[in-house]
Amino acid sequence: MTKRFFTLTVLLVVPLLFQSCTKLNKDLPTPVSSETKIHEKGWIDTASTKFHGKYLLINNLNSASCKQCHSSGFTGGTSNVSCFTCHNSFPHPAEWDSTFTGFRTDIKFHGTFLRMNNWQFDSCKTCHGTSFAGGNRVEVSCMSSGCHQDDMGMQKPPTACNTCHGNFRGMENDTFSWAPPRTILGDTSGTTIGVGAHQPHLTFGTFSNKIPCATCHNVPAIYSDAGHLGSDNRAEITFVDSLAFIVTNESTTTDYDNSLSLFSPLPVYNNLTSSCSSTYCHGNFKNGNPAFAPVWNDTTGAQTVCGTCHGDTTRSTLADRALPKGTSQGGTHPSANSCFACHGEVVDANLNFVNKTKHINGKLNVFNQERDF
Repeated sequence: MTKRFFTLTVLLVVPLLFQSCTKLNKDLPTPVSSETKIHEKGWIDTASTKFHGKYLLINNLNSASCKQCHSSGFTGGTSNVSCFTCHNSFPHPAEWDSTFTGFRTDIKFHGTFLRMNNWQFDSCKTCHGTSFAGGNRVEVSCMSSGCHQDDMGMQKPPTACNTCHGNFRGMENDTFSWAPPRTILGDTSGTTIGVGAHQPHLTFGTFSNKIPCATCHNVPAIYSDAGHLGSDNRAEITFVDSLAFIVTNESTTTDYDNSLSLFSPLPVYNNLTSSCSSTYCHGNFKNGNPAFAPVWNDTTGAQTVCGTCHGDTTRSTLADRALPKGTSQGGTHPSANSCFACHGEVVDANLNFVNKTKHINGKLNVFNQERDF
């Protein structure tokens, strides 16, 4: 009888013990005594060799052990001690994620920090993951704050082209929004080199169809491609597209004239004068003005008037100013200045454009036909 009673008692008590332990692990009491310590002395002393910041650096900023007590968001957890008590924007400075309002010089702002460290986004990926949506170390997305989003509320990564230059709120795949204004230094004026005539080239402008970025730049597929990032904060002008190089008066064309030489552009951008020269786009073509070298950041309008690329800006009427070189100027164009009579698909009788896509496109539009010239 005694043996059976003992056995029954054990069977009843053991489950109760397990139940008590489980409950204790699940609902740990909040520490209230200042004597309860986990870390070594000097853990919050910046001058100490035991300072927690130094510990994290030695361990490659691996904060997994911190989360065990302070929670995955570092807001307190079972320790009831929040990391944000000392760190307003843990683990970054307080101004690290402040709202972007333009060019910032404060090194504590993350955009300034990246610019001054040659855009080393890999350091961000260490904690925030390769897609910046949160990683194993920090479950915080760079896009969830509402900052790295376009005007439609769509999230985009910090490495989007228009994050550093162009329209910050533009869509990630909108190439128009990639170009300045805004430059990486925060410039918005057309008189600055970084802004210049970007928008007149990229938009469906006054004189022609839009000119893509690849005409003048080697556009990177990703931000880290070779040649994209540089310490001088200047974009390289490479003239990699074909438009600037279009050759005219070739012997195989219908309008070939052996009295004229071959017009074979060799585009060059001059950093000292901020001008480009010897381009098809700006006059180096048959009966054009090959010596014209427009200044990139001239906002007076003098670079875009009729007569700069073909014709003569000193003549009195618009029709005369637009008239390409005739025999008296060393060209072959007829002296008639009724442009619309031959080029009716391009301009009307008042020299307003009818179809801008047929202007500066590498072709000669005559009597409703486009051909090489």
